[in-house]
Amino acid sequence: MKTFLLLLLSLAVAFVTPVSAQTSETVIRMGDKLVIKIASVPAEDSASINNEYPVANDGTVRLPYLGNIAIKAVGRTPSELSLQIETAYKNAKIYSNPTI
Repeated sequence: MKTFLLLLLSLAVAFVTPVSAQTSETVIRMGDKLVIKIASVPAEDSASINNEYPVANDGTVRLPYLGNIAIKAVGRTPSELSLQIETAYKNAKIYSNPTI
Protein backbone atom coordinates (compact mmCIF):
# COMPACT_ATOMS: atom_id res chain seq x y z
CA MET A 1 0.00 0.00 0.00
CA LYS A 2 2.84 2.39 0.84
CA THR A 3 4.44 1.66 -2.51
CA PHE A 4 1.19 2.41 -4.33
CA LEU A 5 0.75 5.74 -2.52
CA LEU A 6 4.36 6.70 -3.19
CA LEU A 7 3.94 5.86 -6.87
CA LEU A 8 0.71 7.86 -7.03
CA LEU A 9 2.36 10.86 -5.36
CA SER A 10 5.33 10.65 -7.75
CA LEU A 11 3.00 10.62 -10.75
CA ALA A 12 1.08 13.61 -9.41
CA VAL A 13 4.30 15.60 -9.01
CA ALA A 14 5.49 14.58 -12.47
CA PHE A 15 2.29 15.85 -14.09
CA VAL A 16 1.99 19.08 -12.08
CA THR A 17 5.59 20.34 -12.33
CA PRO A 18 5.87 20.71 -16.12
CA VAL A 19 2.56 22.55 -16.38
CA SER A 20 3.56 25.22 -13.88
CA ALA A 21 7.01 25.55 -15.47
CA GLN A 22 5.48 26.07 -18.91
CA THR A 23 3.16 28.87 -17.82
CA SER A 24 5.82 31.06 -16.22
CA GLU A 25 7.37 33.46 -18.69
CA THR A 26 10.08 35.99 -18.03
CA VAL A 27 8.90 39.55 -17.48
CA ILE A 28 10.71 42.29 -19.40
CA ARG A 29 12.64 44.79 -17.28
CA MET A 30 14.16 48.21 -17.82
CA GLY A 31 17.55 47.96 -19.51
CA ASP A 32 16.81 44.60 -21.14
CA LYS A 33 17.86 44.15 -24.75
CA LEU A 34 15.20 42.53 -26.90
CA VAL A 35 15.86 40.59 -30.08
CA ILE A 36 12.87 41.26 -32.30
CA LYS A 37 12.20 39.44 -35.56
CA ILE A 38 9.26 39.98 -37.86
CA ALA A 39 7.79 37.68 -40.50
CA SER A 40 5.02 37.91 -43.09
CA VAL A 41 6.30 41.27 -44.34
CA PRO A 42 8.42 42.22 -47.37
CA ALA A 43 12.01 40.93 -47.12
CA GLU A 44 13.55 44.40 -47.12
CA ASP A 45 11.31 45.48 -44.24
CA SER A 46 12.10 42.31 -42.35
CA ALA A 47 15.82 43.06 -42.69
CA SER A 48 15.24 46.57 -41.30
CA ILE A 49 13.23 45.44 -38.30
CA ASN A 50 15.05 42.24 -37.31
CA ASN A 51 17.43 43.64 -34.74
CA GLU A 52 18.25 44.07 -31.07
CA TYR A 53 16.37 46.86 -29.28
CA PRO A 54 17.06 48.23 -25.80
CA VAL A 55 14.22 48.88 -23.39
CA ALA A 56 14.43 52.63 -22.75
CA ASN A 57 14.46 54.27 -19.31
CA ASP A 58 10.75 55.00 -19.66
CA GLY A 59 10.06 51.26 -20.09
CA THR A 60 9.28 51.41 -23.78
CA VAL A 61 10.77 50.13 -27.01
CA ARG A 62 10.71 51.98 -30.32
CA LEU A 63 10.62 50.17 -33.65
CA PRO A 64 11.13 51.19 -37.27
CA TYR A 65 8.20 52.60 -39.27
CA LEU A 66 6.08 53.32 -36.19
CA GLY A 67 7.19 56.95 -35.91
CA ASN A 68 6.53 58.39 -32.46
CA ILE A 69 4.76 55.28 -31.21
CA ALA A 70 6.58 53.86 -28.21
CA ILE A 71 5.46 50.42 -27.09
CA LYS A 72 5.40 49.68 -23.37
CA ALA A 73 7.66 46.70 -22.71
CA VAL A 74 8.43 46.72 -18.97
CA GLY A 75 6.25 44.36 -16.98
CA ARG A 76 5.12 42.42 -20.02
CA THR A 77 6.10 38.93 -21.06
CA PRO A 78 7.70 38.36 -24.46
CA SER A 79 4.39 36.89 -25.69
CA GLU A 80 2.43 39.93 -24.56
CA LEU A 81 4.96 42.29 -26.15
CA SER A 82 4.90 40.35 -29.42
CA LEU A 83 1.12 40.72 -29.61
CA GLN A 84 1.38 44.43 -28.79
CA ILE A 85 3.97 44.99 -31.55
CA GLU A 86 1.86 43.10 -34.09
CA THR A 87 -1.17 45.19 -33.12
CA ALA A 88 0.82 48.45 -33.40
CA TYR A 89 1.92 47.65 -36.96
CA LYS A 90 -1.63 46.61 -37.92
CA ASN A 91 -3.27 49.68 -36.34
CA ALA A 92 -0.80 51.98 -38.07
CA LYS A 93 -1.76 50.21 -41.33
CA ILE A 94 1.89 49.43 -42.03
CA TYR A 95 1.44 45.65 -42.24
CA SER A 96 -1.75 43.64 -42.46
CA ASN A 97 -0.48 40.39 -40.94
CA PRO A 98 2.92 40.72 -39.23
CA THR A 99 4.21 37.92 -37.03
CA ILE A 100 6.68 38.81 -34.29
